[in-house]
Amino acid sequence: MEFNKDNYKRIVSHNDLDGVISSSLLSSITGIKQFLFTGPTNIINKKHVLLETDIICDLPYSTCCGAWFDHHTGNLEDLNYRKIDITSIPGSFSEQDSCARVIYNYFKDKISFSDILKSYIDIADEVDSFKYDSPLEWLAEKPSRILDFAIKDKCDDLNKKIVFLNRLTNLIKELTPQKLCEMKEIKSKDSSYRAFIKHNLEMIKPIIYFLKEDVNNEIVIIDQTRLRFQNAILRPLAFIHYPRSLAVLVISNKFQNKSKKADLLLSFSLGFGVKDDKIDLGEIFRTLNIGDGHKGAASASFVIYDKKDAMKMKESILREIFILWQKQRVI
Repeated sequence: MEFNKDNYKRIVSHNDLDGVISSSLLSSITGIKQFLFTGPTNIINKKHVLLETDIICDLPYSTCCGAWFDHHTGNLEDLNYRKIDITSIPGSFSEQDSCARVIYNYFKDKISFSDILKSYIDIADEVDSFKYDSPLEWLAEKPSRILDFAIKDKCDDLNKKIVFLNRLTNLIKELTPQKLCEMKEIKSKDSSYRAFIKHNLEMIKPIIYFLKEDVNNEIVIIDQTRLRFQNAILRPLAFIHYPRSLAVLVISNKFQNKSKKADLLLSFSLGFGVKDDKIDLGEIFRTLNIGDGHKGAASASFVIYDKKDAMKMKESILREIFILWQKQRVI
């Protein structure tokens, strides 16, 4: 269905760098200055009031919204499962490296984007598809990494982060990536997150292991269920400890009101420079009906109904994931 920019008043987007860049692109096209940044779980669980005047991007589709732009395969499959005809939805879906690229491709023949905005699309592609061949490249002090780290900085409370994301969305339309990274606030957040990385590198050491079936140490498992408290885990750091491993799987308990629950959360990603077209981590989680993602990164949740079964269920799901991993590797 044709997209009419005059029909919308708010952009609802993912609270990551791709979501921010996508919002900047849509804002430049529509003139919208009202944004809501959130996560996919909040959309699925209907935590926000969404309206026909909302554009959703880089997030699951909601029947309440007026337009939708996305690049996640699982979200498209969800539409098919719900028997929703994608051609009836204003906007665009395409399996690109970023949602920003989807938006650019949709409008590029109708609208002339500034060179500044086009430079950010390449950054969104790089960051969202994790185009890094080594930990050093991931940690490099260049605009794509500085902006990604600044957004991921853990120092701000939720309200301050929302204000920051809104401000960043507008600045992206005006400043080159290099100029934006020279701002004191961006530098401070980047520095703060790099300090967090150093702490995280040491923190994950005692909770790393491999399944006994994984004789070649292909998948590093970071098991947060062994910890009493919730900690943010940086998956790429596993490859500093085990550079020859091919993927990392983080498993942790769900926390609610700072209380540890039996339910499990999983986060799966490929290692640096791993290029195997047969591997699709998102497909592994979709096959198990526990989550979704891209070929190179995926996330999932797993409900534990009886705490007594928690350990057994955790071991079972890890084995099932590894079996599907092995099947993909030998195809």
